[in-house]
Amino acid sequence: ADLPGATPASSASVSKALSGCKKHGRAVRDAVTVRRGGGALGGKAAMQKKRHGTASEARKEAPADPKVETIRTVVSDMLSDPSTHSDPATVQSVTEILVLSMSENKAHAGVQTYCLATLYELAFESKANRPAIVAAGVFARIVECMADLPSAVAIQKRGCALLWLLALEKEHLLNFVRAGACSSVVWALRSQLTDDAVANAALGSIKPLSLVDYGRKALVAAGANEAVASAMLRNASTASLQAYGCSILSNLAVDVNNNRVAMASANELDAILGAMMEHNADSAVLREAIFALHNLATSERNLRSVAEHGLPVEDLLENARVADEGCRADIDILLKRIKEMRSFIAKEATRRSREEAASAAVVESQPVPTPLPLPAPAQETIQTREPSSTRKPLPTPPPAQETNQTREPSPVRETNQTRESSPAREMNQTQTHADPALAEEVQRSAMSSGERGEFESALTQLHVALRMKRTIYGEGAANDDLVHVMNCMGYLSVLIGDLLTAVAWYKESLLMQRRIPGVDPVSLA
Repeated sequence: ADLPGATPASSASVSKALSGCKKHGRAVRDAVTVRRGGGALGGKAAMQKKRHGTASEARKEAPADPKVETIRTVVSDMLSDPSTHSDPATVQSVTEILVLSMSENKAHAGVQTYCLATLYELAFESKANRPAIVAAGVFARIVECMADLPSAVAIQKRGCALLWLLALEKEHLLNFVRAGACSSVVWALRSQLTDDAVANAALGSIKPLSLVDYGRKALVAAGANEAVASAMLRNASTASLQAYGCSILSNLAVDVNNNRVAMASANELDAILGAMMEHNADSAVLREAIFALHNLATSERNLRSVAEHGLPVEDLLENARVADEGCRADIDILLKRIKEMRSFIAKEATRRSREEAASAAVVESQPVPTPLPLPAPAQETIQTREPSSTRKPLPTPPPAQETNQTREPSPVRETNQTRESSPAREMNQTQTHADPALAEEVQRSAMSSGERGEFESALTQLHVALRMKRTIYGEGAANDDLVHVMNCMGYLSVLIGDLLTAVAWYKESLLMQRRIPGVDPVSLA
């Protein structure tokens, strides 16, 4: 009777039924009435009928238990007539009973399993039942029972399945996120990687959320990317799971509002390319995988990772072209971009080899300094030290004569030279003692920082390397080495969003290239 929103007639009958079941068991069915029609509802026809398998499976899995039987008797009588399955008042009353039972029996796996199965059955049978189920606070109860019984596979499977159904309605997604269900689904997926049923249900509930911005952010914060990739790698033979996984990884990586694409991890690329290899004749899997690669490859870093991947990416794409004609346009774009990236990587490797050879030549051309001769050892002589009593005392200096004149402070000597500040002196010292090997080491460290995404640190290190190289080559020098460093600094400035600085570096690079005899600036760029 205390349930929120319950009608007077249904509340009184349900309360009477619950109290009577504890004393008289099934005999109380004759006393159960509902507001609609006011007649008695008896029998077990509704619960004996197999609808979608969920309620029947729940009865098979859970042994006879007094608490479960009490709730089952009441719900069975209220749903014995198929016409009541879509009756708003009946559905609301049943939902309130099930949600309350879940709240009062948090540690009872049988009660939680039966309630989740029955709620799933109601939600699956009619979309019109889902708003009443959501309004009863079912999201919070699902999250709670999945957290209270983490090792119960049936609870995790049924919880994810019910969340999947409710997430199909867009108006329920915000309640999904607010209840913290994203973390529950990701945890279930991560903890039950080898269970196909749990993985499929979890991915089914994640996909609708990945399409909205607030859902995508909540999933990324919960670690959905790695969980989905791991589930795909552990269940490589399940085609539906692979197709869902590719679609989800693409949705999670793309931030449409800010026009950004996140960097994909090695596991994510392994999962997508592995799905293409395992299901090379399944058009549904290939279509989702190509879609994901096409979106990820809009980022230069992701495109480079795809081009450098160990799997034969071009062969997989050519096979997908034959298996699914609808993806040919995206495949052509991918193949062209991968070819361009491979060419760029090869040129970059050649340029680095030239730089290393030039640095080695500079080091070898420098004369080896002749070591200074060691000083001759001092000759030791034995001297006889006089006793302190025989030594003559030193004469006492005369006292200073005091005068009435006050000594003026010596004036500061002014010169035409301005003394450099401490940082400037340090920079001059660095330039004077610049070492080619050290300059190359600083440049390599900058490149490593850039590959890790530490762009500002890489830019700072390249500044140092450029100063050292200019000192080594001499004032006014122009060569490929300095041009490459300035181009890298321009590129890093673009990555951190400083476009004015990037333009300045590229302009200086082009001016220097024009001073290099026999070099085409376009080829270097």
